[in-house]
Amino acid sequence: MSVQTSTTIEVSSEGAVQQLELDRAVEKVRSVAERAREPVHHLEVRVQLGSNPTHERPALAEATIDVNGRKVRAHVAAATVGEAVDDLIDRLRARLDRYEDRLHQLHMHGRTGVPGPGEWHHGDLPSSRPPWLDLPVDERDIRRRKTLAMAPMSVDEAAFDLVQLDHTFYLFVDEATGCDATISRVDHGPFELQHATPQRAPVDSVAEVNLIDAAAPVLSESDAAECLAVSGAPFLFFVSNRNGRGHVLYRRCDGHYGLIGPR
Repeated sequence: MSVQTSTTIEVSSEGAVQQLELDRAVEKVRSVAERAREPVHHLEVRVQLGSNPTHERPALAEATIDVNGRKVRAHVAAATVGEAVDDLIDRLRARLDRYEDRLHQLHMHGRTGVPGPGEWHHGDLPSSRPPWLDLPVDERDIRRRKTLAMAPMSVDEAAFDLVQLDHTFYLFVDEATGCDATISRVDHGPFELQHATPQRAPVDSVAEVNLIDAAAPVLSESDAAECLAVSGAPFLFFVSNRNGRGHVLYRRCDGHYGLIGPR
């Protein structure tokens, strides 16, 4: 059985979420985790219900399943907590199935990290991301800082992790170039790849990837925040003027910023 007595479960809620709704979310996430063929080490479930009456989708539901060290994540917004949990389970199940399919393909073909043709769109569900709060620029702060131990990986591996984690962007070290890079995708269009330094060579990948050949700007954190505010984009990839490494400044749902960089 994938979920064992040693599996840890982290549960949190915010706003007027009923205990029955939270219990239901945990039970459903647990049932999805039971489908995994590998051991499940940790489960995270978060449910939030906002109080702003102008929001069309005030309910948020998130879940992460740690499958033998690899995280399968889903994050959705909906009009009610019940709808958010149901959509979350559909998305989480699809992402876990994709993860299992990829492991099976790698085992059958003896490959390590290179997905099969057409795998990127199989079983994917349309994104349902919550909008961010539009705080005045002078009220925004960097509320979360996260550092990553970024081992070099292929573009295909980074694209796969981006989809599995349900992220807008993914920061990694491109093993082909040795450069810090980000990969991102809007809806189900091609992936976009940008490096910290300009790259002209074609991208060697199975996934459909468009290369942004412009270098990431070299900025301080405060300058990056100003650029992101002016652009209105969800995130900004830049090179820190402090250590010369690639970082991503992104907009959080609460209207503030988060910052991700290498450890």
